[in-house]
Amino acid sequence: MKKRLAKIVLLTAVGTSLLLIVPVIIYWAPDRSVAELKQWQLPNSEFITVQGMQAHVVRANKCASYHDSASKGNAVNIEQPKTIVLLHGTSASLHTWQGWTEELSADYCVVSMDLPGFGLTGPYADSSTRYTSANYAAFVIEVLDKLNLDNVILVRGQNSLANRSTVSRANR
Repeated sequence: MKKRLAKIVLLTAVGTSLLLIVPVIIYWAPDRSVAELKQWQLPNSEFITVQGMQAHVVRANKCASYHDSASKGNAVNIEQPKTIVLLHGTSASLHTWQGWTEELSADYCVVSMDLPGFGLTGPYADSSTRYTSANYAAFVIEVLDKLNLDNVILVRGQNSLANRSTVSRANR
């Protein structure tokens, strides 16, 4: 009886392992390069150099029209719209916010970005950089600085990546 029970347990374990391993083998694919991922960029996608990597950023038309006028010296004639920065969460990208961006962009300058390791931004250029809230906050601050944006409203996704500590550090 014990031998039969041991055989059943062994066969069950092997069968369960196969059920878990076979789909992984069939559907596994290597990470795609940033160049391969660019097919998903939006018409208004921008890539700016931040911390040695190309950060994927999208700004609504209202942002571009104000900043274009400002760079030509006409900013005094146009009221700067309030800026909303949308931060995605874990396993997401700026595409998560596309619907919100469309709704808000009539009244606000809406900016979204792919955080390092997600979407089209790719990993940190320095492989020793850890994916921590402090490093994400530093990235967000540097992107905002490169875009000459201050006094923004930060909106975060509802999960661990765009958490309160990232937002509170970026609010400084």
